[in-house]
Formats: sequence, structure tokens, C-alpha cells
Amino acid sequence: MSEFRPLFIKSSSSLLDIEISFPLPSRLHTNDSLYIEIDPFYLAADTCQEFVAIHPFKAGNGRMGRLIANALLIKYAGIVIHIGENAKDKETYLKIADLARDGEMAEEARGQLARLFLEKGHKSLDKLKVYFGL
Repeated sequence: MSEFRPLFIKSSSSLLDIEISFPLPSRLHTNDSLYIEIDPFYLAADTCQEFVAIHPFKAGNGRMGRLIANALLIKYAGIVIHIGENAKDKETYLKIADLARDGEMAEEARGQLARLFLEKGHKSLDKLKVYFGL
């Protein structure tokens, strides 16, 4: 059974504390046989943002970055997220991507992207619960 981690979502006038059952930070094996703990949603956001910043292809860098993020989330959190399901999602993602282009705001953008991934993971988990009748 996974431990709970808090997810804080702002409402119009207060801060809600919602518990969800995503795993706490995963243990990653490093080359020197040490283990480090890292949040899988932050890792996915960081990797996605860095991939898009490198921009190795003429087109499709954002899609590939999101695929890489999902590969990491599958491995370390056991969940798939859907970014861009609707116009609002796409707009939110693109605003974060624009923020990431500003070198001074890159870390803020990374945090916002990790939060977006976590919220999307929560929605994916809710859909699975409905689908399986849990």
C-alpha cells in the first residue's frame, strides 16, 4: 500500500488539503550504487521541460517531452497523465512552456508543470476508480 502525500489545491478563498494515494518520492539508483529519493512528478516535469528546451526536432518536441514524462510516471508512479485533452489544458501547458523560456523563471515553471502533472495524475486515478467501480 502506498503512503499518502498531500496535494494542495487553491480554491477561491482557502487552501484545501486533499490526500491521494500516489507513491511518495521514488528511490532511483545512481551509478555509484547510492539511492536518491525524488518526486516522480517533479522528475517528469523536469525531464519534459529540459527536453523541450533542447528542442532536438523541427516539430513534435512538446509531444515527445510529454511522452517521456509519461514513461517516467509509469515507471516511478504507476500512472499515465493526459495533457491537452481540452483547450484549457493545452492553454495551461503552453503558458507554463512560455514561462520556462525565461531563464529566471525556469524553476517556477518546473514547479508549475510538476503541479499540473500531479493534478492530472489525480484525475487519471479518479477515472480509473470510476472505471473499475472502486
